[in-house]
Amino acid sequence: MGSGYNESYVTATRDQSTANQAIAENADATDYDIAKLQSDAVVQQAKYDYMARIYEADKNYQIQMEALRVREKEAELQFKVDWKNAENDSIRAEASMRSADADYLEATAELTEAESEAEIDALQAAPSSSMSGHWYG
Repeated sequence: MGSGYNESYVTATRDQSTANQAIAENADATDYDIAKLQSDAVVQQAKYDYMARIYEADKNYQIQMEALRVREKEAELQFKVDWKNAENDSIRAEASMRSADADYLEATAELTEAESEAEIDALQAAPSSSMSGHWYG
């Protein structure tokens, strides 16, 4: 009875060991598959992160370039406004100069006219006797 029991025990133990080994091999394969899937997922996520960064960098670049174009256009328009303002200031200065010249010429003409009137008045006020000898000889 003892030897049959031992044989059965050894057989049962061997069967259990084989089953445990199969479970372990299967578990290792399952763990490997899970680890591989996790690694693949991490690699895929890194690719997506990289693509997102590239996309974001490209969009930021495009936005920055558009902002530069807008600032360049603003600067160009501001230059044109400043140029026109300078031209207008130049025209106003020229007009002021011409107005000052006209005022000077008008004042000079008035002075000359006043001097001429004064000379005429002086001549008219002079005694006519000095001229009478001339006429009558």
